[in-house]
Amino acid sequence: MRFSSRSGHAAFAILAAAPACASAATITSFSPTLGPIGTHVTITGTAFTGATHVSFAGVTAAYTVKSATQIVATLPGAATGPIAVTTSAGTVTSSANFNVTPGALTAPATMHPAGTVSVTASGMDAFTSMDVYFDTTDVALAVSNGSGVATISVPVPANALPGAHWITFDERSTHKAAQTALTVNTDWLQAAYGPANAGYNPYEGTLDSNSVTTLDTSWAGYDGGYSNATPLVEYQGTIFAGDVNGVVRAYNASTGALNWTANPGGWLAQRTPVVYGTSVYFSNATNIFAYKVNCGAHGATCTPVWTQTLSVSQGGGLSLYKGSLYATGTDGNVYPVNPATGALGTPFYAYNNTSGEIITPVSFSPDGSYAYATSSGILQVAFSSGGRLEASNSYYFSPVAFTGGIGFYETGDGAVHEIGGVGWSATLNGTYCYATPAVAYGEVFAGDCNNVSAFNAADGGLDWVASGLGFVSGIAVANHVVYACADFSVVALDANYGGPQWTGGYCSGAPIVANGSVFSDDGQIYAFTIPALASSSVHRAPSLWQLKPDARLVAVRTPDR
Repeated sequence: MRFSSRSGHAAFAILAAAPACASAATITSFSPTLGPIGTHVTITGTAFTGATHVSFAGVTAAYTVKSATQIVATLPGAATGPIAVTTSAGTVTSSANFNVTPGALTAPATMHPAGTVSVTASGMDAFTSMDVYFDTTDVALAVSNGSGVATISVPVPANALPGAHWITFDERSTHKAAQTALTVNTDWLQAAYGPANAGYNPYEGTLDSNSVTTLDTSWAGYDGGYSNATPLVEYQGTIFAGDVNGVVRAYNASTGALNWTANPGGWLAQRTPVVYGTSVYFSNATNIFAYKVNCGAHGATCTPVWTQTLSVSQGGGLSLYKGSLYATGTDGNVYPVNPATGALGTPFYAYNNTSGEIITPVSFSPDGSYAYATSSGILQVAFSSGGRLEASNSYYFSPVAFTGGIGFYETGDGAVHEIGGVGWSATLNGTYCYATPAVAYGEVFAGDCNNVSAFNAADGGLDWVASGLGFVSGIAVANHVVYACADFSVVALDANYGGPQWTGGYCSGAPIVANGSVFSDDGQIYAFTIPALASSSVHRAPSLWQLKPDARLVAVRTPDR
């Protein structure tokens, strides 16, 4: 094209080629064409690459772009309506509706007793009252919005047994119903239960001072064959342990069947593992390994999701606090580790990093204080207030157990101590017999060369002594029962007065208590359960005729989206 300039000379413009427009997406079909909330729907079409949004009847859905021609989306709580996909070229809407049928979904799908879950029902009638039941108990009255969707928070009873339970939405006028399963767990996810290292499972309610007397061995599984103190963890019905030969094993906690195994190598025993999210983490002298908790079945061999190598050797194993892993080093530093990727953060220390190898896991108080012990007989503590402490003992320290901002630990010279409060100490029996104390119900439960003793956590006053047990190498507490590994046997004591309740099996370190069972390790993993509970049938969805509405409930309305 030719233009004239003011000077009379001819001027020419060079025109760049216009960029090609992105092709508009199309939706040709989807399958299935109907279903309840949570249904995985395969959407077929064209130009899906780079899709930025998927919705059902205008409600945002989670999705995965499988290819340029396929998206898999999860049906959210929505009404019957079209599916829409948005790309850089715009939004395309299906010509047909996805038909939503009655259904319900919990978030999360598992919860501990006394917790709360969010439950959504869809495919219900609009603006309709519906009773919400936990098993057969009416716990709430929900009112759906104009799309027939109801969302409500449902409390899990404190006495809910581990296993499957059911939440039911039942319309009062029509008795249209939707049901969803909820799994109740009282898992034990890291050494001494949690980051505070207190050895106390606050949610376990199946075993008590009466039912514990009926415990019996339900299975035993190989774990290296050596009597080493191998820490166990349990997550959603699976027991995980690593042995002295560098082998990881995952057992079905109910049956003892070997789910999967792995061979990272090195010495895994005595280095504490951790479960977080959908992964379980182990460490040997130099490496940290992440495995999917359900990476295999029927004895399959698994490979790690990631492996991270530290520049120094590790000591006391792993801890998890507020979504981050922590490993301890021979250089006196603590190393943060991203549990998703294995990436290392900036190392740090509590007091200094010149006191030798850190030989215990790091204990974290809920308020952010933390502590660990070193190979030179040094205890280092960093308080959330900014204060720091270093103490020495030629007989060495146990890991610290925290409750609130107060810590408790044992020393090998035969004493139990408190830090962060009045600073009391109390005498135990013998020397070189020390283990992490457990803290619960305002008591500190400490083991020594012959006894388990209960001290008042506030002032160190002695409340009771269970004597003549032999060397105590570990303690756990749940539902007012103290479980001690004493003289290589698991002993159950009433937490209120120390009376013996049960003795059985073998152990070489602290047992764990999860989902109505006790687990210990002594070269083999032992599971102890209540026979009546082990043989009970799985919870089944209740029939509507079993459900009795509670007229006293106040309606909770779900807003339109």
